[in-house]
Amino acid sequence: MSLREKNADNCLVERANNASLRLTRAYEAAAGSSAGVGDLDVSARLQPFFSYTEEEKALLVASKDVVEASGPLPLFMTMWVAGQRVLAAKGEAEEKKKRDEIKANPAGQTLKGAVPAGPTHRISSLVTSEIEIPKPFLGCLVQKIPVPLHWWTNSNLRKANNNPHWLPWRELTIEGKKILILETAKGEKILGDVEDEFKNLSPGKWREASVNFARALRIVSQEVPADAPPGWSNTAIKYEQHVRFFAQVDDFDDTFPIWFKVEKDLRDRVLKGGAFVESTWESKIGVMNAAHNPPPLS
Repeated sequence: MSLREKNADNCLVERANNASLRLTRAYEAAAGSSAGVGDLDVSARLQPFFSYTEEEKALLVASKDVVEASGPLPLFMTMWVAGQRVLAAKGEAEEKKKRDEIKANPAGQTLKGAVPAGPTHRISSLVTSEIEIPKPFLGCLVQKIPVPLHWWTNSNLRKANNNPHWLPWRELTIEGKKILILETAKGEKILGDVEDEFKNLSPGKWREASVNFARALRIVSQEVPADAPPGWSNTAIKYEQHVRFFAQVDDFDDTFPIWFKVEKDLRDRVLKGGAFVESTWESKIGVMNAAHNPPPLS
């Protein structure tokens, strides 16, 4: 089975499994509130995913071209690839910092622990095709400055990297540290504001921008502590759960104009510190479906 076929089949399995889980949850809710509901098998059995070889996973992480040529990926794989690239980027940044420290150290003295005793494995090759998140974008997240979702598409990030003066930015000094942030008011004259998100996003662009935004949140969010209790989460984790939920909405492409406003409202809730509660998200989708698909008149 080719990688493209495997991705296509896994997307179908992912959608079918989520539909089955939704039916099961709806039945459990009905059974808990009505004595007349019996013990029934109401949904299809969950299907296994086709597994990826280590070589295939390495290719997906290393090359955006491979992802585009064999995609779309199922969402669980998209998020895994994004996470691996973030880890690789962090590792490369740490290596660069160590090299810079060694270079700056006078009289050829080495910093303790700066040079590994054995051979090293360079991970820069894993991120060469990854779109780097521009520092002013990350600075806005650190300073909690809203950046419209459509600014995070691949094409906009590439343009911001290739032409640093395309979007206006400025430098702040906070607690002795310099940080770059976008001048969003000026940038809105170029790319539009939050009210322009829908007209600048297709279903595919929404997925693309959401994954890039999730990567950026991972970079700036608090890392998961080693002793984290079950259910611990930060903004990045909650936002990934939010994206995963909407990416699996039934008829994702066709219903995009309908569910986008609901997604935006719930996205804002998560980014303001709210919890991701799947039952609440499902309820919002249910209300949306009922509003746009009223029952026939008797």
